[in-house]
Amino acid sequence: MNDTKITYGLKKLAYSKITMGEGGKITYAKPVLMPGARAIALSPKGEDKDVYADDVSYVTLTANQGYEGNVTVLGIPEAFLTDILGMTKDTNGTIVENADDVKAKFALLGEFSSETALKKRFVLYYCTAGRADFAGNTKEESPEETEYSIPLTISPAPDTGDVKATVVGGVGENEAFDGWYDAVYLKQKAGA
Repeated sequence: MNDTKITYGLKKLAYSKITMGEGGKITYAKPVLMPGARAIALSPKGEDKDVYADDVSYVTLTANQGYEGNVTVLGIPEAFLTDILGMTKDTNGTIVENADDVKAKFALLGEFSSETALKKRFVLYYCTAGRADFAGNTKEESPEETEYSIPLTISPAPDTGDVKATVVGGVGENEAFDGWYDAVYLKQKAGA
């Protein structure tokens, strides 16, 4: 049984850069770990709408437009800045943000813990990151860490319509769970 009562924690955050192929087919790069995950908070985008006929709610139309919110990290890896946010690393090793930077789409992967030995892994398939906070704190009697909030918009993947996937595992063998960070998980077709 894969039911857990609660989830907590956030770890193993990773991103996978998207390449758009012919006919709009998406290819995902090998996931790259992004250490220092503190929190993720995403709210659904889109609403359900009841259509009335025969004096009742005849049908409910659903508009699943994905999610939007933030992921909070303790540091943003240089590779994320260049691969995803489109910043440039010059010959002196300096990362330069430019007004014309072109952002890349990506998948976001991660893991939550539970009250059992089971873990829940997730993938958000079609993400866009906004520019992160630029912040710092002075060192006082006890040092305080600086957190960076990265705005995220998650949309349905244009080639499949998939928004997210989750899997629970970590105790017995589970092919999807065990290979989660080897490649972005893709929905298995019936009979495959």
